[in-house]
Amino acid sequence: MRSVALSSGAGGPGPDLAAAAGRRAPAEAIVAYQRAIGAPEAAVRMAMRLADPRAAVIVAGQQPGLLGGPLFTLVKALTAVARAKALARETGVPVVPVFWVASEDHDLDEVNRVNLVDRSDEFRTFRLPIAPDGRMLSEVDPGPHAAALLAEVDAALDGTQHRGAATAPLLACLAPSLGRWFAGILAQWAGWEGLVVVEPWLFRSAATPLVDLVRNDPGAIRRACGPGPLTIAPIPLFRVDSGRRTRPEAISEIPDDPNRVSFDVVTRVLAQNLVLPVAGHVVGPSEGAYCRQVAPAHALLGVLAPPLLPRASVTLVEGKVERALAAFGVDLARVLAGGEAALAGAGSSPVEFERALSDVERALAEAYPAVRAAAERVDEVLTRKAAGAEEALRQSIDRLRAHARRAMDRVTGRGEERRRTVLNHLVPRGERQERILSPLPFLARHGPGLVRDLVRVLVEHPQGELAVFLSGREN
Repeated sequence: MRSVALSSGAGGPGPDLAAAAGRRAPAEAIVAYQRAIGAPEAAVRMAMRLADPRAAVIVAGQQPGLLGGPLFTLVKALTAVARAKALARETGVPVVPVFWVASEDHDLDEVNRVNLVDRSDEFRTFRLPIAPDGRMLSEVDPGPHAAALLAEVDAALDGTQHRGAATAPLLACLAPSLGRWFAGILAQWAGWEGLVVVEPWLFRSAATPLVDLVRNDPGAIRRACGPGPLTIAPIPLFRVDSGRRTRPEAISEIPDDPNRVSFDVVTRVLAQNLVLPVAGHVVGPSEGAYCRQVAPAHALLGVLAPPLLPRASVTLVEGKVERALAAFGVDLARVLAGGEAALAGAGSSPVEFERALSDVERALAEAYPAVRAAAERVDEVLTRKAAGAEEALRQSIDRLRAHARRAMDRVTGRGEERRRTVLNHLVPRGERQERILSPLPFLARHGPGLVRDLVRVLVEHPQGELAVFLSGREN
């Protein structure tokens, strides 16, 4: 396996232990949650470190995607792991990578899909047959539909070397909540590297000062925030009733019970940084924009906004994709930038070959009359020989054209197969691989050691665009 930095990414501040000072995470509840979701012992031990008053956190987060979500979610989690390892090595303090599962989000349509490319390089999508009804994802039970979904996905991965290791956690972690199911899967994938997975409800009581701030002065956060992409609500909280979130219209509608209060996108950032000793926050581009907008409001809670750490953008390139690119004579960066247009005119073309044969025929028609005329000036025998040779040349061109057309039929077929391979693996549906494809097929083909190797790559290249070539892992 080798990695190539396609871009180094924008520079910026690294993690800052000063931002974590004075805060203690609810370690006991977090440890108990790791055990409840079946996280590996490495994750449990890492969660125990949160009880150390010196402990700091590198945090990342995302909505709970079906069966672990798209590749970039795993990359974001592993970037937090890599950043935590690097900071702990640099400072000697315990640094814990934490992934905040935004399971109180209610947009089921956005997360209810698993996209993968099967052994035939066909793009496939799987969903749970559940209609959105406004419930938080933590309240959506995949139960009766999960077995059929898992059977379909397992069949799509048939023939892959590590299928069992990749799909076993999907069933083992099944829970009556999409949020908790996702948390268990992510813990099984990355918990061996020390990732600690959490859900918002673990922090509701600890975030009481934030709720009190909104209750006492609901406009304070909006006034404190800077310019940015978010329109900040008059009351930046939700109330929870029967598993559904609604926006309070008045302060009196904010429940006294913290278990019936949920954070919106603004207060989620503030709650996370209030209750965890965050030394760095791994973010994507749009996430970074609104986190910068919310940063000034941290002063209302007496905490520092942590440095924002841009996540890496990773493209996994398997051997057959690398070979298909080579056959087209097109480099990876060109395909990622141009998509299908980058392959236009690439590779062998039957039109190009036909044009070359036609050029030969025209040259023969133009030049051969002079040969016949010269032969006629010698004698009749040479004239007949010259005429026969001309006919033989024309027949040879016709035979070559027939051979060429049969060959091009084969080449065109292979070309279409290669085109499908390149596009479905690298820019499926015209989007970057990491935003569309599940990591499941990669784990099924390359095994759980792929996660460990990605962490090593991300320690060296924690941000920017990365191409990770997997041909060295293939038999």
